[in-house]
Amino acid sequence: MIDVDDVYKTVLFILNKEQRGYMTPAEFNKVADQVQLEILGKYFEDMNMMSRAPQPTNEYANRIKDLQEKIALLQVTSTVNYASVVALPTNVFRLGALEYQTPIGEVYEIEKKSIREFNLINRSKLTQPSLEYPVYTQSGTTLSISPGNTNGNLIINYIKKPEPIKWNYNLGAQGQYIYQSVGSQDFEISSEDRSEVIIRILLYAGVIIRDQV
Repeated sequence: MIDVDDVYKTVLFILNKEQRGYMTPAEFNKVADQVQLEILGKYFEDMNMMSRAPQPTNEYANRIKDLQEKIALLQVTSTVNYASVVALPTNVFRLGALEYQTPIGEVYEIEKKSIREFNLINRSKLTQPSLEYPVYTQSGTTLSISPGNTNGNLIINYIKKPEPIKWNYNLGAQGQYIYQSVGSQDFEISSEDRSEVIIRILLYAGVIIRDQV
């Protein structure tokens, strides 16, 4: 995690040094939240690009492993009742594997299909899914699963959206903002990305930083 107070104070210091005005807590919270989502999305873009290139054997120089570790910080497993139609958790950023868990604990992965494939498979007597080979399709935040209406659990593995950034404060006697840790929300992405967070926030404020913060 990255301390929200540290980031905000650093941003204000640089804005003041560059004589680029001021960023209120409300402005900071909005921009910081957007930046956090951008960096999280970039993890997956970088992962896709890196997976196409040969990786070094030295584990300390393995970029894919580094990205996997960053993504794992926001990895969540949710278990709900198995059904033919299931609403995804509201904080899903990227959906991972779906699994059907039988009442006796056996686990079967549910294969994703397009809506067209899902409908074709279910119409055909030869290819209809079974509990050992279930399938699903996704429409927005809703999952349709076949076969449905059976006992057991649905295990949803996903990467969650980080909690909205919040630099919380009280007003001082002179109207100044005084940081309050209670009610504040830190960045949930990797602490290794502190500099990138600050640089991206400053970009939104019109400041370009060439050197790392």
